Amino acid sequence: MRAIPASPGLRRAAVYLVQRLDRQRFKVGWAAVPMRRIRMLPEFSAQQLDLAACKVLWLPSRQRAEQVECAVHKMLAPHAADAGHQLDGHTEWFQQLALPLALRALAQMPPTERLDRTARLVAVRTKAPPADAVSIETGPLDAWWA
Repeated sequence: MRAIPASPGLRRAAVYLVQRLDRQRFKVGWAAVPMRRIRMLPEFSAQQLDLAACKVLWLPSRQRAEQVECAVHKMLAPHAADAGHQLDGHTEWFQQLALPLALRALAQMPPTERLDRTARLVAVRTKAPPADAVSIETGPLDAWWA
């Protein structure tokens, strides 16, 4: 039996940031299909999430998404928030006051080992860009170096 080659888009993954409607806390996680993952959260079932404000950072691989998520979690550790439950995803919530820090960190995160490029935060319902897409946005570090 001949193997069917995998689509390059299926190997990509994203780091997502979703806020609660009450603006008490936000969550940072990773997923191959962010909306599918978000729908699994207890807060989604309870209609407590603001999907309009949800952002994703598409990355070229699951490994890179896990690395970025881990780095952001370490940076935000002093701002950890109690999710109010012990269900799925309860350890990845942070105080709302750290949201600007998280957004800045994600916006400056290089998608690969190349440090001359940054990925782009987009709305969660935006289709993932092609695997070979490069962000042409200028970030704070680009402006400083210029």
